[in-house]
Amino acid sequence: MNGQKEYHQLTYKERKVFVYDSQLKAKKSYDIPDDIKEGWGLKHIVLNNKYYLLVTDGTERVFVVDPDGWTIKGIYEVIVIRDLR
Repeated sequence: MNGQKEYHQLTYKERKVFVYDSQLKAKKSYDIPDDIKEGWGLKHIVLNNKYYLLVTDGTERVFVVDPDGWTIKGIYEVIVIRDLR
């Protein structure tokens, strides 16, 4: 992201990401990296003054993705310590 607002649309089973500008005009699209099985959730974060996306795929994994090129920068596994149901 180059300082301009961008919006990312994550598809569920099609394994695509669509990027739009602040006027909601389509800019580009990416294939989801192979490690991410399906597109379930997407959240932006800032780490060390850099913009990243957190992506979930319905598993215990959360992926840290660089939105410029959609490369995976990290993978976290969530562990359930106690089920609250």
